[in-house]
Amino acid sequence: MKTANTLKKKSVLLLFGLMLLAMSVLFFGKGINADAAGTKATLKDKTLTSEYGRAYCPITIKNWNPKAKYTVSVSPADSATVGYIYESSEDANNAEIGITVNKKGTIKVTVKETVNNTTRKVGVCTIKASTASEDSGVFLPPVTYNFQKGQTYNINDLLNSSSVESYKFSIADKSIATINKYGVITAKKAGKTTLTIKKGTDSASTDIEVVSSTFTAKESKKITQLKSKIEALYKKKITAGNYTSWYNEYYALSEEWKKYTDYSNFYFQVNGRYTLSDCCKKLADFMKTRTSNSAYGASLDAVKITKLTSNQVSLQLAKPVSRADMVNILRGSGKYSKNAKANYTIVLSRTDGKYNYTYTFIAPVKEGQKVITGKLKYAGKYTINPPYKNYTLKKAEKGKTYTYTLRFAGNSSMTYQKRTIKCS
Repeated sequence: MKTANTLKKKSVLLLFGLMLLAMSVLFFGKGINADAAGTKATLKDKTLTSEYGRAYCPITIKNWNPKAKYTVSVSPADSATVGYIYESSEDANNAEIGITVNKKGTIKVTVKETVNNTTRKVGVCTIKASTASEDSGVFLPPVTYNFQKGQTYNINDLLNSSSVESYKFSIADKSIATINKYGVITAKKAGKTTLTIKKGTDSASTDIEVVSSTFTAKESKKITQLKSKIEALYKKKITAGNYTSWYNEYYALSEEWKKYTDYSNFYFQVNGRYTLSDCCKKLADFMKTRTSNSAYGASLDAVKITKLTSNQVSLQLAKPVSRADMVNILRGSGKYSKNAKANYTIVLSRTDGKYNYTYTFIAPVKEGQKVITGKLKYAGKYTINPPYKNYTLKKAEKGKTYTYTLRFAGNSSMTYQKRTIKCS
C-alpha cells in the first residue's frame, strides 16, 4: 500500500510538471489551484502614469503563479477597463495585466491572488492619468453613410470608447440631421450633409446622406416600439433571480431587431439612446459577478482533457456547468432553458519548426454536464516563414503532442488556459 507521504510526493511532482507546462491563464478564468504558491507574487510598480482615452497601461506581477486565480478591481469602477493576464515576453517569472484607462484622474488598481481557496492581496497600483492619449484620435472611414428619414442612429460602437463624454459631435446642416451628446443621430429630411467628431485636438469628418424611408408606417411604428422596449430593458435591474428571464427578453428583442437592421451599413444602425449593445454590456458586467469571467462568454472550470483522438476530444470539468455558465455560453445564440444547448470551442495547436498546426473542436454544452466532448470541425497548417501558405488537414495526428487552449465560447481570441496532451 502506498503511504500518504509517497502519494503526497508524487502529487507535488505532478503539479510541478504541470506548472512548467502552463503558458497562460486568463486572470478572470477559474485556474486550477496549486498546492503551493511558491515565491509570493508582488506588483512591480506602486505608481504609474498613463494617458487617458484608449491608452494601454500594463501592470506587471512579479513572480506570478500561473495556476493561481487572479482578480482585479478598479476604483473608480468606470475609470479603466481590465484586460487579460499574460506571461511577460521579457521574463517568464512575471506576468502583465492589460489596463485601458478611460478617464482623466487617479485610478487605484487592486490585485488579489487565490491559491487553494486562500485569497491574499498582491498589491495596489495607483495610475495617474493626466493627458489625452496620442492614439485616442478619431477615425472615420472615407465613405458616405446613408440614413433613412425619421429614424435615429447611435454611433457609439464606431467610437470604440466607453467615455462618450470625451467626444464632441456636430452636423453641418441641422435641417437634414441632428446629433446629440450621446452620439445619437436623428435623420430629419432627405439630403446630404457632413458629420464631424472631435476629441481633444483631433477630429474627423464624413459625409452622410438622408434618404426617404423604405419602411412602411406599420414598420416604423414597430421600430419605435422596439426602441422603447430595448431602452426599458436596459433600465431594468438584473438580479440573481431574474437574469435568465432578463437574458431571454434580450434574446427575443435581438431576434426581432434583426428584421430592421441594415447590414450593408455596418456602423450606423437604426437605434435609440440605449442600444442592444448597451444591453449586452450590462448583462456581461452582471455575469462577471456570477461566473468571474471578464467578457460575455464563459471559461468553464476545466480540470484536464481526458482523451484526444484524431477527430474527438473529451474535457473533464471541476464542477458541472452552471446556469450562469449557460447564459454566458449562449451569448444571444438561443433562448435559455434547462435543456438549452450551446457550443464551446476547444483549440489544439502544435509546431514542428516549419509549420503551425491548428485544430478546432466544437463541444455541445448543456447545464449540469461535467464532461464535454467535442468533434473536430477544422484542421489546418500554415508555414511559419513566410506565414502565408495555408493547407487544409483532416485530422489530428496520432502520437503527436499538442498544446490545447480552452477558450471562451463564442470568442476564440480570449485564451483561458494552456496545457499539453498526446493524441492517442
